[in-house]
Amino acid sequence: MEDTFWEDAGPWLTTDEIADRLGVANDEVDRLRVSGHAFAVRWLDGTYGYPDRQLTEDQRILPELSAVLRAAAGMSDAWISGWLACAAWKNDVTTRWDVLASEESALVARWMADDVAWIRRP
Repeated sequence: MEDTFWEDAGPWLTTDEIADRLGVANDEVDRLRVSGHAFAVRWLDGTYGYPDRQLTEDQRILPELSAVLRAAAGMSDAWISGWLACAAWKNDVTTRWDVLASEESALVARWMADDVAWIRRP
């Protein structure tokens, strides 16, 4: 993939950086990722990149993110990353990340479930 894909899906935080922002140890970040409460993409070197867009202004993980990740179960990290970075509505610059950070955040989990079901249809 082109670098611009990853640039558009970011900016990205390392495990150390997101741990610092959350005020937790790296092991806790790993636990949040594995349990589906934080989102990360595994890079080719084995490290993880965390989109900073999953954090609120007060440095908490977006509350509805875990519902979106449950709806995306089985989809690749790269696909989820691109899906979240895409426009939420046709002819609009608002991304799904933007909606996830808004009062309409529950929409994003429903959209994810619908899109994953459509992809997996027989």
